[in-house]
Amino acid sequence: MLKALHRNKRAAVSSQLSGRRKPAHYPIHATLFHMKTKNPTVPRLTGLACLLLLTGSSGAITVATGDLILGFRANGGQGSGINLEVNLGPASQYTNPASPTFTVPGLSTLDLISTYGSNWNTRSDLAWGIVGATTTDAVGLAPARTLWASNAEPSPGTLSTAWTRSSASGQQNASNAIATMYSGPAGALSVQSATPNSPTAAFVDNSLQGSWTFQDDLTAGVSFRRFNPTVTGTLNTIPGTPAVYDGTRGYTVLDVWEMQPGPSGTDGTLVGAFGLAADGNLVFSTNPGVFAPVPEPSATITLLGAAFAVAARRRRPA
Repeated sequence: MLKALHRNKRAAVSSQLSGRRKPAHYPIHATLFHMKTKNPTVPRLTGLACLLLLTGSSGAITVATGDLILGFRANGGQGSGINLEVNLGPASQYTNPASPTFTVPGLSTLDLISTYGSNWNTRSDLAWGIVGATTTDAVGLAPARTLWASNAEPSPGTLSTAWTRSSASGQQNASNAIATMYSGPAGALSVQSATPNSPTAAFVDNSLQGSWTFQDDLTAGVSFRRFNPTVTGTLNTIPGTPAVYDGTRGYTVLDVWEMQPGPSGTDGTLVGAFGLAADGNLVFSTNPGVFAPVPEPSATITLLGAAFAVAARRRRPA
């Protein structure tokens, strides 16, 4: 009986080598035996492929309702089919920050360059924006149907116009449009793999439902079915003049507004400002004034002179 079994194994292996299909009853361990004895490299490569698949699956983006999503979209040229999206984390860490001003992690300059080119920071057809939402349930102190959306400052240090709020039902369409980027369809952030340079960023095909561009364009002429005309600013607006913040870089600035459901037409609440420099440095501050340009020396002298004059006038005896 053992001799018969060995004959069947040899016949099966012979049929594989000759291109014929092996018998259906041929045991799988015999195939592995043949691979190990005839070509020991194959199992190692197979094991490596399995390991890569397993480690790749751990690179999925973690995202939750109420997170702020940073999105880039190119309206032409290099990268016009791709959204670079970054999960900036819960909105609560910006509405109630541990520090009023801090560098925001997650955005990689290498990701910007590989997607949109080395001239990403001068492109008029490349835009960036930030949005977030709650859905049917509250998240922390943010009630259901709360919205967060950016508006570009006309110049660094000059506050943008506030987005206005509406009732919960009035904000439902925008809430749904934004929340679809969190999870569900093929373009949602939660089903994307992280980029090689950031565990919180992903390259997303912008033709897919759930991608930034797809959700942004659901209603013509407005962003995310509500914000007229757009929540984005262009990247050719990064100034060369250093900002007060660090005195070395200029920043293009997005103000982020929070709209909890309320009386229709009333202004939202300013959360703070995100500044983006030409080297990819991303900074948040509750005080948008930190991104204003450093005053010219003549202006500083004038201001100091005025301050001294006021102080002298106050000390002058009656």
